[in-house]
Amino acid sequence: MFLYNLPAILAVGYRVRSHRGTQFRQWATARLSEYLVKGFAMDDERLKNPPGKGQKDYFDELLERIRDIRSSERRFYQKVLDIYATSADYTPDAAALQQFFATVQNKMHWATAEANRAIALLQERRSALISTAVTGKIDVRGNAAC
Repeated sequence: MFLYNLPAILAVGYRVRSHRGTQFRQWATARLSEYLVKGFAMDDERLKNPPGKGQKDYFDELLERIRDIRSSERRFYQKVLDIYATSADYTPDAAALQQFFATVQNKMHWATAEANRAIALLQERRSALISTAVTGKIDVRGNAAC
C-alpha cells in the first residue's frame, strides 16, 4: 500500500480537471465545511469498525479528548457551585439550584454555538475576500497587511 503526504493529495486533488477531481473536491469541501461549522469532523464508519493490522486506531484518543473537554466543563460548573454554596440559603438538593444549573448550561451551550457560528462566518468571508482579491475583482495594491 502506498502512503501519500496529505498536502500533496490536496494540492493534486484541487488541480485535477476531471470528473474524479470534481468528486474529490466535493468530498473535501464537505469535510472541510463540516469541520468549520461543527468544529469537528468524524469518519463514523472508521470509528465503528476498528482498522486492520498495521493501521493506527484513533478511537482511544478521541475518547480521551472528549473526557478532557467534559472535565473542563465539570470544573467550570464546580467553580459556579463553589460560589453558589457561599450564599446563606444554599441547599444542595433544591429544585431552584438544579434549575439554575440547567439554565447556566443552556446559556453556555448557546454562547459556544454562537461563537462557533461567528468564527465560521468570519472564515467564510475571509476566504471570499481572498478569492476576490486573487481573481483581481478588487484592487488591493497599496493596502499593506497589518
